[in-house]
Amino acid sequence: FTAIFTQQLPFLFEHLLANAAVSTVLQHFLANSNVSRHFADLLLAFLSARLGSLSEPGGREAPVLLRLFKLVFGSITLFPENEPILRPHLGTIVNGAVRHAALAANPSHHLYLLRALFKSIGGGKFEGLYKEFLPLLPPLLAHLMRHINAVHAPGLRDLLVELCLTLPARLSTLLPYLHLLMRPVLLALSGPPELVTLALRTLEFWIDHLHPDFIQPL
Repeated sequence: FTAIFTQQLPFLFEHLLANAAVSTVLQHFLANSNVSRHFADLLLAFLSARLGSLSEPGGREAPVLLRLFKLVFGSITLFPENEPILRPHLGTIVNGAVRHAALAANPSHHLYLLRALFKSIGGGKFEGLYKEFLPLLPPLLAHLMRHINAVHAPGLRDLLVELCLTLPARLSTLLPYLHLLMRPVLLALSGPPELVTLALRTLEFWIDHLHPDFIQPL
């Protein structure tokens, strides 16, 4: 299975670019508990090698790559035993998305990729992935904050703010960065309704789980 699909994935991808219905074949394998883990591992390696193509939102590949990433992330939610296959790819995906977003004229697809990833592994269900994410957090947050301060397009800034408030990390890990995260919270409170809700939930969570000594300086 692995040997065959390692050779056939480029072929399937080319056909998927021409015909979106081919994605049902990939979905079938990802939803099949017997082969999901093996296929997700192959597909992640294939997709991670093509992160640069997300820098071309107007091209054929970017939306297809993003959709396939979402399918793989969804398989990890569907089958928690698939979690270990994402661990070795996590750094490649996060660092690659950040690197390419910094160079791209339009980084939206790279940021959408991070949003899909955060939504899939957030919520505290995947302890192994949280540990894998720890060393990625400082440079990622620095990148997001730098771009929040520089970007002028409202939609793009809203996306950056959302990423800051949905980082897949426990509150104990985020404590040293809470002073930085206050700016995204304030921006979210003046943003669209879904961001206002996210900001209020974030503040409520902090108040419920932090000692007042941590909150008062903020």
